[in-house]
Amino acid sequence: VWDVSTWGTRGRESRLDDKAVKAMARMTLQGHRGDVLSLIWTADCRNLFSGARDNTIKIWSMETQECVRTIADHSGDISSMSLLNKETFLLTSSTDGLMRIFKLASLEEVEEEEILPVNPTIMGTAAIIAPKRPMDTVVGQVQLYPTQIHGLALNPRAPYMITSSDYHAVTIWTLRDLVRPAKAMEFVGHNQPVGGVRLTQDEKKVISASSDGSIMMYELHPLRRTVHLPLTTAIYALASHRTENGTLVYSAGTDYAISVHLFLDSAPGVAQPVFRLEGHCGKVEAIVINPTGDLVFSTSHDFSTRAWRIPPIPQQTQQTPIVLQDVAAHELHSDHVTSLALNDSGTLLVTGSADHTVGLWEVRKQGRTLSKKALVDAHSTIVTDVAFGHRETQDCILSTGWDGKVHMWKVVQDKRRTSLKCIHTVTHPSPSHRWTK
Repeated sequence: VWDVSTWGTRGRESRLDDKAVKAMARMTLQGHRGDVLSLIWTADCRNLFSGARDNTIKIWSMETQECVRTIADHSGDISSMSLLNKETFLLTSSTDGLMRIFKLASLEEVEEEEILPVNPTIMGTAAIIAPKRPMDTVVGQVQLYPTQIHGLALNPRAPYMITSSDYHAVTIWTLRDLVRPAKAMEFVGHNQPVGGVRLTQDEKKVISASSDGSIMMYELHPLRRTVHLPLTTAIYALASHRTENGTLVYSAGTDYAISVHLFLDSAPGVAQPVFRLEGHCGKVEAIVINPTGDLVFSTSHDFSTRAWRIPPIPQQTQQTPIVLQDVAAHELHSDHVTSLALNDSGTLLVTGSADHTVGLWEVRKQGRTLSKKALVDAHSTIVTDVAFGHRETQDCILSTGWDGKVHMWKVVQDKRRTSLKCIHTVTHPSPSHRWTK
């Protein structure tokens, strides 16, 4: 558990030494005997729930820094958790295919009670003072799938629960009876395991993605599948932008091109091909879009970072997409460019690479020129992801790598040059190959 309260302070321009900005490790909670897969806080942040590959859920007190109690009812990895009904119920899913609902006992300080010995002839007649352990009761259990659950999303307003698994299906459950979730609809359209499900921001639609290379969209009112977008390549990069007529979805992968489809609001079942961005000669790894949606950046295994100008969407329906060529292509790194991010104003671009470096670019002339501002040897391994901060930390950059480190960088500008200065580093106890922003 880290304290990052100093990361958002203002006036750091005059304090660019390593001691100025810190992320202090407040505590390390040890007790699980397997990898921790899911975490969830209570609303008051006094307690933390953790689920792990040892098939258990632990409840931690932030005040005592100790485990309050352990829930051991699943026979598989704990893949996700959600607190419901003013945090009186805990919803869990596991790789044992089960979804369980627990009615939580009080999380307050544990009281003591007097317990008499089991065998007085051996232990004597003295009473034993032992802590009274509240019991978390299983009030509902559903065998959702015969195999492991990969994805779970909740829409508490409907209320609906959406799940996915190796079963190749996306299942929508009603939660009007919390103890007995009922299957409302099951969509079997993917022909390979469904890796994840997500709610859109308006909580009216669900998007699923599968290793079969297809994307599907579903409406919750009424329950129906509206879009099935089969693609001919494995998808590694995905981005979207809202327009007047619908949502533009950018997808790319092993065919080296970026496909752009318009998901029309007026025709819910239609994903119209609009553009095809060609220019890369390697697998596309990442895509970002500027705030106005008229400029797109991408990175690839061909070592390049490219910019694309997006024209207005054609008014007439077309069968084949318009092919667009990049307006700028630059090489700063000496290996695959694995990640990129754009700041909120769309003026600075940061990239990460398999050559262990992080690069900073300035966007000029409406994207036709990418000016190389800085290049630093950031990590001792592959850089897996980069990100700009937002709001109070918008002048900072974060990078992560296979070395298990997260670096925080400050953009330093003077009259002669622009540079990146590392102002803090957080080392994860267990290095991870992936990082979720």
